Amino acid sequence: MSAKPWVICYDISDNKSRQRALYLLRKICDSRQKSVFECWLTESQQLEIFWQLSPLLGESDSLFFVPVSRSREIIRLGQSDSVLFNDFLLVA
Repeated sequence: MSAKPWVICYDISDNKSRQRALYLLRKICDSRQKSVFECWLTESQQLEIFWQLSPLLGESDSLFFVPVSRSREIIRLGQSDSVLFNDFLLVA
């Protein structure tokens, strides 16, 4: 099973839950901000992270797993390097 590029982001209102999500994702992903991460994940890793983060969400919180594809145009602004691809632009 090959790893694919993902952007994972969340909006979690509870401080303790948000810190848990941050800690979990920083172990396996490259962070763009405190709540936006770029990672290469296999399908099983993506599901495992989803099931670990889901219990942390409150009613008004959100969690996004966005697949990144080389076949679509990606625009990137800013100076930080991406762990996904060297040849795209990400607007953050």
